[in-house]
Amino acid sequence: MIDTGPGRHRTVAAGAPGDGSGRSSDGHGQISALIADLVPGDSAETTARRISERVLSVDGVDFAAVAMFQGADGIRSLAAVGHDGIDIPEANSSNSAVDPRRRARIRRLRERAQKGAWIETRPPTDGSLMASAFARLGIRTLAMAPIDLDGNVIGFIQVGSCDRGSVPSLTALLPTLLSLGQLASLLLAPQLGLRAELDDRRAAIIRMIERRAFRSVYQPIVMMPTGRIVGFEALTRFADRSRPELTFAAAARVGLGIDLEVATITAAIAEAAALPRDAWLDLNVSPELLEDTSRLSYLLWKAAPRPIVLEVTEHEAIEDYGRLRQRVADLGIPVRLAVDDAGAGFASLRHVLELRPAIIKLDRSLVAEIDVDPVRQGLVVGLRHFAAAAGSTVLAEGIETIAQRDALLNLGVELGQGYLLGRPAPVTTVLRRRADHADPPVIARETGGTTPPELVHRVGAILWEADGTEERMTFVSEGSTALTGHPAARWLMEPRFWEDHLHADDRPAVLAAMSTAIGSEEHVSLQYRFRLADGSYRWFEDVVEVLPGTAGHVRLVGVMIDVTERRHLQEQLAHRVSHDPLTGLLNREGLHEIVSNAVSAPSGGVAAILFLDIDRFKLVNDSLGHGIGDDLLRLIAGRLKEAVRESDAVARVGGDEFVVFATCQDAPDIVALGRRLVDALAAPYEVGGRILSHPASVGIAYLAPGEVPDHAIREADIAMYAAKQAGGNRPVVYEPAMLDAALARLDRVDPRVAARVN
Repeated sequence: MIDTGPGRHRTVAAGAPGDGSGRSSDGHGQISALIADLVPGDSAETTARRISERVLSVDGVDFAAVAMFQGADGIRSLAAVGHDGIDIPEANSSNSAVDPRRRARIRRLRERAQKGAWIETRPPTDGSLMASAFARLGIRTLAMAPIDLDGNVIGFIQVGSCDRGSVPSLTALLPTLLSLGQLASLLLAPQLGLRAELDDRRAAIIRMIERRAFRSVYQPIVMMPTGRIVGFEALTRFADRSRPELTFAAAARVGLGIDLEVATITAAIAEAAALPRDAWLDLNVSPELLEDTSRLSYLLWKAAPRPIVLEVTEHEAIEDYGRLRQRVADLGIPVRLAVDDAGAGFASLRHVLELRPAIIKLDRSLVAEIDVDPVRQGLVVGLRHFAAAAGSTVLAEGIETIAQRDALLNLGVELGQGYLLGRPAPVTTVLRRRADHADPPVIARETGGTTPPELVHRVGAILWEADGTEERMTFVSEGSTALTGHPAARWLMEPRFWEDHLHADDRPAVLAAMSTAIGSEEHVSLQYRFRLADGSYRWFEDVVEVLPGTAGHVRLVGVMIDVTERRHLQEQLAHRVSHDPLTGLLNREGLHEIVSNAVSAPSGGVAAILFLDIDRFKLVNDSLGHGIGDDLLRLIAGRLKEAVRESDAVARVGGDEFVVFATCQDAPDIVALGRRLVDALAAPYEVGGRILSHPASVGIAYLAPGEVPDHAIREADIAMYAAKQAGGNRPVVYEPAMLDAALARLDRVDPRVAARVN
């Protein structure tokens, strides 16, 4: 073994071209050429193969490889190429799959790589795939260089030669290999770091499966009108207390999703044998596992004769619904399908129409406020309509309160699941509850199981379908007449009826969003004003799903929900946040938003802040009381609104301080506006049977595009004090000297404060 010494590079001069050595002396040129071939972001395998192929093109090199270490005594070959052009199989090993001789060699490689580059004159003969490749190629000498990342060796570059006298030439190549190792560390580190992380996760999932580090729990599914348990959903809880959906997703990312599913389903079916035989068992199954029909059939056969419901979960979008339906048929075992998360943005409506499941499970986010939110109630009405068309039954998940249960019953939803009806528990606990009657059924009031017509009208829902290609309605529910005054026949018979009744201000954005959704075949949620038969407008939220229709046409299905009251409430809340409750003017936050938006996208002209302070206002509060002072402030606010233009913004930012934001053609127009404000406030006020005179001082500061509003407000404030110093009842434009004068006054009052300001 020949090396360059720990941490040192020993360079042996190579011959110049034409000296008989057959080697190029320009190692850095080789690296430069290699860099041109490499693309950051390529996979680790692609990068490693390009490095290996480039090194193999050097004269005298018959083999090149890039490998990374795994754990304490594991190794992974990222790329290995030989002079004969025959692919060398990926030679990977892990702690559990390597014999002692191989593990010992890997440990020696790791220890040696920590010391720098080196030469080996005896290639290994340990029976590994790589040793077999060395023997086939006739490799006699190896040169090795570490791939070092921040002082930690993560792998190595390996080259080999068949020549007996290749030690000098490979030694001369070591500096180039070391440089390549540094380059490789930069390019491979992100991928290798991720690979190592994924390997760790994979090992953790394997241990979880081997040790059965999980347990099955069962949540009852209840027929709410009677309280009878009709089924149980099998759920998994992991020993490390991780969230099940995250653990299953992590397993899928490392290629072990199906293995973990099979392990947990096997345990769930075995333990469920003790549950009542007439109750169905709800099992969560991914579309990926449904592809492995023979494996899944064997699992489900163990559950016979218990009724089985397969709840289709998604790790990624279902691309071929027909194939999925065929896979269910291929199971050869009678099962019913369920789809989960229905109503979460109405995105799963396509599942309902395409899969025709026996059970549609309402998403818990939809159930959470079902007793108080008409919008959620409208979505449930819509889902029940489409469920009936598909021959499906609706089941509500996440029921936690009696109010939620009663609202669902009123909407015609009879099947329920949630903490109110029974928490998930191991089989032994479920059986003990039934034996001890510790978990008695929750009996609902009598209900016929249908949706009362008055509730359909109250929730404000219109169910509709349309041919998106021909732009015509094909179905609209009776609620259309009750909510809009337009009979259903008009929706169906008049071309572009829906579009023509959109508010003119909303129509462009709504049609653009609809067109985008049709083009991408995705669902979309719209909000717009719709003209009623009496000519008035109401706000609707329209949740639309885009589906493939017949003959290449696009099919649209959706639910229009009246959200007028909710919009008004939102507007009222937004107004309270941005407006002064006493005067109705903008407050500081509302003004700040308007000014920020204006200066970030200037439209020309001159923008300015006008800061107003009411002279001698404090005397009113002190002498006549705050009630009279408030009346005076409201009168002042009214005069300001009358004096400004519609495009100007008026705000109350303090007790008797007001700000106007205005944009005019030029600076003289701004000053004229300031004069107009002074004149408007100079006239006497009649308040509480008294005549009061309280003129205003106005400071003006101009805003540059992109300027911070608070900076201009401060300058206008300083100019306002300059106006007071000049006798008040006048506008004054800010000048930098005013700040110096203000600081000088502060210095005279308290030099310590002035020092802190400076």
